[in-house]
Amino acid sequence: MNKKEVLEKIKTALNCDDETVNKINEVIESTFLIGKNNKDSMIKKLMEKLNISSSDADKIYNKVIEIIGNGIKDKLKNPFKNLDK
Repeated sequence: MNKKEVLEKIKTALNCDDETVNKINEVIESTFLIGKNNKDSMIKKLMEKLNISSSDADKIYNKVIEIIGNGIKDKLKNPFKNLDK
């Protein structure tokens, strides 16, 4: 899964516009995904960038991690899937 596909899935899952997805992407790219401190940091950045509550930022964080995690899991299960195209 490439960056464009990930952003499209985030956009669809969260039902948001391109501007919001771009802001979420900025936060994702500026923060390492793994670790408790990084989760807190990403949630704070989402709250600041999008002017949302902590619970909304946590929901966005969880959905983004789920999408990225599923993409990684799919790639591990089927490492040569995209080579058939």
